[in-house]
Amino acid sequence: MLIRQLSADDADILWQARLQALRESPAAFLSTLAEAQNDSAEVMRAQLADPGTRYFGTFVDGMLVGFLRYVRPVRMARRHTAEVHSVHVGAGHRGQGIARQLLLAAFAAARAEGIELLTLTVLADNTAARALYESQGFSVIGTEPRAVKRAGSYADIVSYWISLH
Repeated sequence: MLIRQLSADDADILWQARLQALRESPAAFLSTLAEAQNDSAEVMRAQLADPGTRYFGTFVDGMLVGFLRYVRPVRMARRHTAEVHSVHVGAGHRGQGIARQLLLAAFAAARAEGIELLTLTVLADNTAARALYESQGFSVIGTEPRAVKRAGSYADIVSYWISLH
């Protein structure tokens, strides 16, 4: 297993992994496969080129099996923070500690950039993700009720934060 920061050269494989994530875990993301299929790998290329965005990937036998990104705000008053997005591990590689290792890589990189705290949001019913985040030291900030509406049903979003000091 190799975990590394992704670059613009990884845009095509990251795009394919993103589409696979939306197929495997549609309830875990706010975007849908139908929405994403109108885009292309250029979306990933742009994100990977953004100086405020960091993507990390886990490779097993040369294949990208997990990814995570964090995004740092543009405003100077908020540059000590970053928001974690798009944490995903392929179904065939879950339960092996890959998401935990991705978080640890993100923590180390964020600290090196002078980021003091990370935030993230997760659907309230995603118990596996919530357990992972809490096991790594994230604390609940609050809950946004009925934040997501799909097919006439609502879901709450739980917000978390962690200090990197």
